[in-house]
Amino acid sequence: MIAVPNGVDLEKFLFPELEIVESGVRSGPWSALLMFLAYWLGVICSFGFKKATPFLAHIFMLVLGPLKYLDLLFARFPGAEDVSAHLYIIGRKNNNQSFNMKNENEQRKRI
Repeated sequence: MIAVPNGVDLEKFLFPELEIVESGVRSGPWSALLMFLAYWLGVICSFGFKKATPFLAHIFMLVLGPLKYLDLLFARFPGAEDVSAHLYIIGRKNNNQSFNMKNENEQRKRI
């Protein structure tokens, strides 16, 4: 986990060389919950047979999958991005900056 000082924008902290064009939630909180629940049920219902776990998890995903439509409602709630399954960032590289990972890591350590 990365410790970010209070008041610092996480996107700018992680990607200082990019101009953030857009960012948001791709799959909301219900997708995260249902993915976890499907795998958890797969483990429980496999009774210790490791090869059965992924198969059962996919069966549970098919059964629980329609509940993902609740993301259309709940993904817009404040704080939903904190528990979402997938986040995205679309960025544009600044033309006047060259990216150097070593220098970026040194700058982050100083913060």
